[in-house]
Amino acid sequence: MTVPHFLTMDEYHLSKKEAEELVTDALKELHCHKLPNNNWGDMDITINHNGYSSKFKFYQLVKQARLTGIAIESLQKDKDLRDETFGKYFSLATPNHELSINTLYAGNSKEFRGPCRVAPCEDELTEDIIFYRQQVCTNSNSNDFCLTCRYYRAYILACISLIDAFINRHILLLRHQGCSSPEFQDLEKEFKIENKIDLWLKTYTMTRKNISAINQTKEWNHFVLLKQERNMLTHAVEPYYGHQIYEVANSLNYVRTGIGGLLFLLRRATGLDTLGFIQRLMTVPKVRCHEITLKADGEHLIKIRK
Repeated sequence: MTVPHFLTMDEYHLSKKEAEELVTDALKELHCHKLPNNNWGDMDITINHNGYSSKFKFYQLVKQARLTGIAIESLQKDKDLRDETFGKYFSLATPNHELSINTLYAGNSKEFRGPCRVAPCEDELTEDIIFYRQQVCTNSNSNDFCLTCRYYRAYILACISLIDAFINRHILLLRHQGCSSPEFQDLEKEFKIENKIDLWLKTYTMTRKNISAINQTKEWNHFVLLKQERNMLTHAVEPYYGHQIYEVANSLNYVRTGIGGLLFLLRRATGLDTLGFIQRLMTVPKVRCHEITLKADGEHLIKIRK
């Protein structure tokens, strides 16, 4: 008997209206302006990137934004590359055992012998989160939910690791720049992630903000719920791992606010724009949980759980 999917994922990151607004703002940022009597949909839009010109229709840009959560990818990539902390670094790989890849960041260097892959932590963890979410849903049409829960646990671990990666990247850079403030010295020694965020805000914001600036928000609340799940997994203080599917669905959606949204708040606290990996996580397609009554004749009763 075929079992329906208990968890399904929306197709798009953004609604059509959200994508249209995002793309319009991006076009204005690129100094693309429509004539007074024209609609965006009537125009051929030319975007220049790295010396090459590409023509698009407005609806093509809108559809791409709905699929990725990014208004115009070339524009976002340019912004990301210019970022002082996360820019100028990209993924490299080789299947050749005679080649090696050397990395250097803030005085930290390392050589990787092929075959190998090297990529920024935030990019790899973002891809992990997105992949694991998809796999949780794809494998939810089962009776035992074994793979669903296995991928869910990997998703939870990747989510909190990304917050650590974000903070640690700044620690490396500040250390390389010779920062020696008391807050930074405490930050270097701290292990508890809430304290690290608090000390990061005190170190990295001009007005020495602290955690009280964000800990009353929905973003913080959802982050704490994900962190509690991570702690349950890593410390294994209970004799069983138990995952209720409707709670799994909620946790899969918390990444939009508790990870992407929290990182957005941290960037905003320093007066900086968002980054591509943050924007993708803030807008990942929502997961829906279905209440399914399995019937012997195969005619299952399905309704979306709210």
